[in-house]
Amino acid sequence: MGTGAVSDLTPYDTGARAEPHRWQPRKDDHYGKVDFDAPDGTTIATVWIENVDAGQMPKIHIVPHVLPPGATIHIHLNGQDSMPAIIPIID
Repeated sequence: MGTGAVSDLTPYDTGARAEPHRWQPRKDDHYGKVDFDAPDGTTIATVWIENVDAGQMPKIHIVPHVLPPGATIHIHLNGQDSMPAIIPIID
């Protein structure tokens, strides 16, 4: 620990942020995927980004794992809150 004036704990240590864990590539479609885990080790979501043609926005994939049906996901774009999205859970 440091001087005590400022905590040396990270947002991962305190549980304020889900901790990222990169996938170990075993197949071509595993490259670039990242799991975000809760403090108890439960995977909350898997995220990856696909590049597309020049001039287009990349495709951002978010696959939630622990959300109940009808859960609300808040997406922040460029630091701005967007409208909450209701995500259907399809098994």
